[in-house]
Amino acid sequence: MEIIQQILILYIVAGVGFVLARLKVFNEQTVKTMSMLVAKVGIPALMIVKMQDAGDRSLLPAMAQTIVVSFALLIVLFYLSHLIFRHQKGLRRCIFVQMATFSNCGFMGFPVIEAALGSLGLFHSIGFNAAFTILTWTLGLRLFSAKEKGSWKQMLNPGLIASVLGVLLYALDIRLPVVINSSLNYIQQITTPLSMLVTGAYMSRITRSVALDKQMWFSCSLRLIVYPLLTFALMLLVPISVVQRNMFFITMMMPCASVTVIQALAYGTDESARMATGGVALSTILSAATIPLLLQLMPLMH
Repeated sequence: MEIIQQILILYIVAGVGFVLARLKVFNEQTVKTMSMLVAKVGIPALMIVKMQDAGDRSLLPAMAQTIVVSFALLIVLFYLSHLIFRHQKGLRRCIFVQMATFSNCGFMGFPVIEAALGSLGLFHSIGFNAAFTILTWTLGLRLFSAKEKGSWKQMLNPGLIASVLGVLLYALDIRLPVVINSSLNYIQQITTPLSMLVTGAYMSRITRSVALDKQMWFSCSLRLIVYPLLTFALMLLVPISVVQRNMFFITMMMPCASVTVIQALAYGTDESARMATGGVALSTILSAATIPLLLQLMPLMH
């Protein structure tokens, strides 16, 4: 299956990142710098270029539909996770809810979506990412403290700005000058290899305490198996295209979002940050097995 081959290639690149991190070729600062390069330069450039390549404005209603369904799906999963982990204490509950609800739709999602569904799938994935960014920095942030409000500064990050700009340029049928578009295209080509190297580096951070935490495994099982299957079932009931359904299904197969680590570092404790980092690492390792298995269901998504 060609999709499985493409994903295998991505995981091989991630494996290189894992080895380089274990050998200390990639240190903490290296991984942080690469992450920032992907998040603040590569992904925004990719979003704008792919929206420029989308063609005429006939897909605009479908994009609006994708954004609405994305908000609805993530809100349902967020409150479902909140209910499931209601008996967990303090920051552990925050981490588990975040891990279960929010997938790595950018760093890993974009490369996998493009490999599986091409440019049209990536087009819709950009809409999902916009909803994801808003909700992680409003509902997600509120988990860590009832006093924390939605962070407009964090929400207005390069990824969200680029997705809004890309949609506006597309909606208004504005074409960027060839020189600018070509420059952005060169830049966006770093996104897939760098994002997978960073993913591999994160995989090296799993600790013994995380590996033995039963609730951590339960949270990962929700993220990697239960919620993708729930999304699969829900999308069959929603009147959207097959490409949109597959985009939602594949996006929800992705491991835990790295934003969980970012928020745990900023608003939690050192212990919660280590826990979040280990959880993201564990889910990323496990996803190497769960993603290929779940992809076998894609032909049923009609």
